[in-house]
This record gives sequence, C-alpha cells and structure tokens, in this order.
Amino acid sequence: MSSIKKGLTVLVLLITCLSGWCGHNDSFSKASGFVVPIAYYTTETSLALGLGGIAYYNFGDNRTETRPSSAYFFATYTLNRQWIIDLPYHIFSNREEWYITGEFAKYDFPFKFYGVGCEIDPGLYERYHLKQTKLYATAYKKFMGNWYVGPRLWTDHFHDIHYQPNGELSMLNLGGKNGGKSTGLGASLLYDNRRNVYCPQKGWYVELSYLNYAINSLNTNSFHNIRFDIRNYTKLGKGTVLASNFYGNFNLGRVPFYMLAEFGGLFRMRGYYRGSYRDKNAVLFQTELRQKIKGRLGGAVFGGVASVFGNSNNKDGQLLKPSVGAGLRFVINRKENIPLRADYGMGQGFSGTYITTGEAF
Repeated sequence: MSSIKKGLTVLVLLITCLSGWCGHNDSFSKASGFVVPIAYYTTETSLALGLGGIAYYNFGDNRTETRPSSAYFFATYTLNRQWIIDLPYHIFSNREEWYITGEFAKYDFPFKFYGVGCEIDPGLYERYHLKQTKLYATAYKKFMGNWYVGPRLWTDHFHDIHYQPNGELSMLNLGGKNGGKSTGLGASLLYDNRRNVYCPQKGWYVELSYLNYAINSLNTNSFHNIRFDIRNYTKLGKGTVLASNFYGNFNLGRVPFYMLAEFGGLFRMRGYYRGSYRDKNAVLFQTELRQKIKGRLGGAVFGGVASVFGNSNNKDGQLLKPSVGAGLRFVINRKENIPLRADYGMGQGFSGTYITTGEAF
C-alpha cells in the first residue's frame, strides 16, 4: 500500500473515532476534555497507534479576553519501533496577563542520517538510534498590549545513541555523537494577537529568543542559540486564510550533533524527512492557503524554501531547497476550531505524508 493510501486509511479511522467525541458544544464553558485512542501517519514514524487526550480550562471570565488553556497527552508506538510520550501545554491566566507554555517528552527513536549541509544525496543515508528526554518551559508576562517577555528553560538529554561504526556519522567532527546533555537558560520576547492558537485565522505571532548553553556543569558542549519565529494570518475572504511563516535557528560555539539546526517533518518544510538537512544554522520561509470547503471539511495548498549553513561548504551553490504540497482538513472540535489534517508534501528528492491534529504553523 502506498504512503498516500495508508494516510487516507488512517484519516478515515480518525474521523470516525473523533467526530463523535468532539465539536458538539459551541457554548462557553470553563472546562472540557476527552481521551481517545489515536492513530496518525508520518514519513518518519510510519503508522502510529496509541492513546491521546486533551484537557481545556478557561481561567478567564469570558472567551473574548482569555483564550482557553490546554494540556495534551500522547503516548504512541509506531511501526518503525518508536516510542513517543509527549505532553505539551499552553496556560493563559485571566485576561492573559501571564502565558506559560512548554512541553515534556520522551522519545525512543530510530532516525536516518543523510549528512551535514546542503550537499546531501537523498538516496544515501545511514540509520542511527537515540533516546531523548526533553523539558521546555517559558513563562511570559504581558507588559504592553499583546507584547510578552519572560524567562525560558530548554533542557535535552540524549543517550543510548547507536550508529554504524564506519559510517559517515562516526567520522563527523562534532561532539555529542555518543549522547550528552544540553540545558539552555535565557529569555524570549513575544508578540501574539491571535485569538486561536490551534488554527489561527488572522493576526501575528512574533517570537525572538536567546538561550545560553555555556554553563559547563549542565552541558556537554558550550554554545549559544538565537531563534526567531514570525507567523502571519490573513483572511482573504469567506473561509479563506493565507498563513505565512519565517523561521530562523542560529548557533554560536561548539554545537553538539544532536542540537544542530534542521528542517523537515510535520511542521517545517513538509515533504522533507525531519533532519535530512541539518547544520549549524537554518532558515526557512513557508506559506499556506487554507480554504473551507463545506461544513467541517477544508483543504490547503502549501509551499516553501529553506536552507542550512555554517559547518559545511556548499560548493554547488544550491542553498535553497523548495517544497510544495496539498492536504485536507476536518474540524474535530468546533468550539476551539481544532482541525485534523492530512498533508502530502514533496521536496527536492523527498516526499512525505502527514496525518495529525492542528495546523503546521
């Protein structure tokens, strides 16, 4: 069965399972939630099965001043023999004076390594395996209008990394090939005037962050990280939204292998295998046209360009890597407008199918 047929099969299963649980209550309520069996498909995981849930609570007096807080839970096992446990959360205080967001996750994951830089061969890769535990947290305080600022903590622990003894990864002149720990302390500046964080239809999201990984006792390698994430959502007509995303990830210092900047996967440059392109720095621009078709059903077309650079010399000058794709949307929760999405993307020498909840950006 092709990856597209697999994706459509899982889409039907998810719609059947979730449409009876969600979206029937459009009125304002303080709390709600559900737990259901889940299934999804991506190029990196193949078919994944498990248990998932989401809980909402609104700390405000009404929905116009305070967006609902949420916490997700996913525990899945994939046909690629991967274990994934993920708990992301978004917490908005009354009138959104505070916004606390983060994630806790554990992965037991086999990956494909294509090399470092833009001069990889999509047909050549070696397999490696790692275990990862991560904890991300940012506590934003509103200081003016829709502007927030606050401290940020990102910690990653990589261990049990296994790779081919005589492969390209074993000869890579970077630390962290055998695992390690990275804990970054810093701050983030945020502008966010979206009214829905799950499927925005208008507004801006602008994030600039700095993390210091230079505390020797907390890090295998010493380096600094700067990121920006700029998103815009514009309503072009009834049921039509144009979404755009400009993203950059830059590192200074001795970046360990497992913390290199990358693109690909579910969220950034669909169509490319996650981490197929990686280097010290990465930038990308992607855009998506989303159209409501009828009732809960919608569709999208998307495209983008991306590049990685820093450690490698890209002699052929082919720095920009394009991607294009299309997909379907089905709203599984009308109250929060949370979509189930099924996307197929194509990159330069790569392609991928993605079925999950929420938009890519």
